[in-house]
Amino acid sequence: MNSINEARVPGRFSRVSHLFALIAAGAVLAGCAASVQMPAPQPEPEPTPAPAPAAPVAPAPAAVEPPAPAPQPEVLLTSPVGAKQVQTVTVFFDFDKSELKPASIATLDALAAKAQGKTVEATIVVGHTDSIGTPEYNQKLSVRRAEAVKAHLTSKGINPASIFTEGKGLSAPARPNDTAEGRAMNRRADIELVIIQ
Repeated sequence: MNSINEARVPGRFSRVSHLFALIAAGAVLAGCAASVQMPAPQPEPEPTPAPAPAAPVAPAPAAVEPPAPAPQPEVLLTSPVGAKQVQTVTVFFDFDKSELKPASIATLDALAAKAQGKTVEATIVVGHTDSIGTPEYNQKLSVRRAEAVKAHLTSKGINPASIFTEGKGLSAPARPNDTAEGRAMNRRADIELVIIQ
């Protein structure tokens, strides 16, 4: 029996070997059937430097109430500017007139008295009108009003070379022109006298 067993053993191993060979061949053939291309090897990336440490984040500010609106400036009759003093006045005119009213004369006389004995750097006179009439007519009327103020200040001793006049016509109203009161406030001349201390 030994001889039979010996004869079978090599055959048995031979069959198992053949079986393994067939399985291996099948696996190889199956692998070849699906042709998968391997990607080309990528170069190794260079190491990136470590990120810089993040800047410290400031804490969020506490809720702050918005600032209160700035107060509106008041019209000052006298305001020192360095070594200068600025006097500001307004005089009013009757409808369609450039002659000074008695109240306007008194205002201009008081202004000229403040300048006596001092150096007047400049006097700026700007004439205005209401909206009644054509723009061309009102422009000329506003210039006549400014010139009337200049003539009176000159008669009170202010150097005419330091007085500059301008007419703005109806282009710069102080009040709306839709009421009689508003129009009366627009028939005016604004005067600014700059005195060197």
